[in-house]
Amino acid sequence: MNLNHEPEVQAFAQESAAPFETLTARLDAYALSRPNQLAFVFLDERGEEMERLTFAQLADRSSRIARGLEPWRGQQALMLYSPGSTFICALLACFRVGVIAAPMPLPGRQKGGMARVAQVARNARAALVLTDDSALEVLRTGLASTVIHDLPCFSTETMTDNPPIQQVQAFEAEDVAYLQYTSGSTGEPKGVMITHRALMHNVEEIRLLFGHSDSTVMGNWAPTFHDMGLVGTTLHPIYMGIPSVQMTPATFIKRPALWLRAISKYRVTTSGGPNFAFDLCTQRISPNDLEGIDLSSWTRAFNGAEPVRPATLKAFAQRFGPYGFDVRDFCICYGLAESTLLVTAYTSEQGPNVLAVDPVMLESGVAQPVREGEGGRELVGCGAPVNLDVHIVDVETSRTLPPNSVGEIWVRGGSVGAGYWERPDLTVTTFQAHTSTGEGPFLRTGDLGFLYEGELFMTGRIKDLMIIGGRNIYPQDVEVTALQVQPALRAAAAFTVDTGVREEVVVVLEVGRTDEALPTGLTEAIRQAISREFGVSVAGLVFVTTANFARTTSGKVMRSEMRRLFLGRKLEALHEDVYDDLDQVRLARTDQPSPV
Repeated sequence: MNLNHEPEVQAFAQESAAPFETLTARLDAYALSRPNQLAFVFLDERGEEMERLTFAQLADRSSRIARGLEPWRGQQALMLYSPGSTFICALLACFRVGVIAAPMPLPGRQKGGMARVAQVARNARAALVLTDDSALEVLRTGLASTVIHDLPCFSTETMTDNPPIQQVQAFEAEDVAYLQYTSGSTGEPKGVMITHRALMHNVEEIRLLFGHSDSTVMGNWAPTFHDMGLVGTTLHPIYMGIPSVQMTPATFIKRPALWLRAISKYRVTTSGGPNFAFDLCTQRISPNDLEGIDLSSWTRAFNGAEPVRPATLKAFAQRFGPYGFDVRDFCICYGLAESTLLVTAYTSEQGPNVLAVDPVMLESGVAQPVREGEGGRELVGCGAPVNLDVHIVDVETSRTLPPNSVGEIWVRGGSVGAGYWERPDLTVTTFQAHTSTGEGPFLRTGDLGFLYEGELFMTGRIKDLMIIGGRNIYPQDVEVTALQVQPALRAAAAFTVDTGVREEVVVVLEVGRTDEALPTGLTEAIRQAISREFGVSVAGLVFVTTANFARTTSGKVMRSEMRRLFLGRKLEALHEDVYDDLDQVRLARTDQPSPV
């Protein structure tokens, strides 16, 4: 099904030179030049169409909602919506009138969800809560029991009968467009201030790095309150004037085959997700699910937001190659909310760039390539930026490091956010860093990596790094080794615990099927594999169900949260094997807050 069918659509390059200041200005131009061009297709839990929006309809509906939001111009609004058109139109309405939006997931039934909403609302100094009809009464009831019980809560669906705003409001490029609260944080909220300039810079960076054009069709299942789903596959298509096919995260998680069916049906060219999404497809899609599927249109399968495993890429390409997917279609990305979304991306006719490096040298901070068959640790390249500047910097001295040296990834350029909302001290340390020679300001990402032949390779997170016996061991390497022992294990979280004598390694493992007993000798096999690979012992092994394995809303493994639950004895374990000295630490500490 070809979604780019309007005869009035002109080549993107002919319009890109126009001096648009905001995304809504560009939307209004498309509403005039291509009113009947499809902007969004929304799919239900069966993968069937439930709504379509053209650019003219999108502009009109958001303009009508904007009329209702005018009294709150210049104030902050918490946005809590079910996935779909209502949220997108409301967000664009906020952009139109200068209401600073703060998108968040609906609290649902998860423990502490409403308290988290209240926490973010207080940090954002929200003047109101925006939602849809389906969630309005539930939110009003839930908010009544919190410290923000007097915060007004409105459904923007009732605002679509308003007359549209007659004229686009002009904003300064440095005005804050929205606050992106980082997912999964259990500490004090951190809302990244994304300006109109940063947003427009990053969606253009996506165009350049991905090579998008008027023939591009996007596909999305990621949460639209998260930077990947919000900027990459919702706001970027609006900027480009191209269609985006949307399904909910819940639909994808329950039936990942529907994602591939949507790609096939609508001839999607660009779609993706974190590494786990590709593993999920490989593990859970049956041959019957693939009948009639054609993935040959999918030329930009982006993979990012968490460490990319070479084994995942290979397995996915092998599994879905017969259906038109080519390993060369993978687009490996690096980015973060603090830089709006995308920093680097790698696309090549040769496919992903997998580099094998000496694991011992890597532990000492040097990425030394080795030849095939020499037992190197394989890392996947994330490409290079176009209009952003990436440095690798020594964490202790702030000295810019030479190529092949592991350090913290620092970024500067137009996509970088203005800082953390209401967190001036943290803004200075994170967004205004300078190298030892005074070069800056840079964004400190908290990620570790190196540059090899101009390409960025990410090795891990500073806060997750396990330092044992003076060696730097990356948790994702330990996790991969554990998972390779038993295919029934879906995911792992590795971390260390200080017993007062030494740092001990703990691995929590997600079990895919709970109706089968764990294989005899599995714990010992995992311990031996990790000891053989890294020369360290594992003091704690815990097996949990999917429901008890902590992930962020975007699917990332929450190692710090798993550590907190482990120490607090709050993991509902199917089975655990923990050494006595480590168990004594848990007995002495009933809880431990996660690092912010």
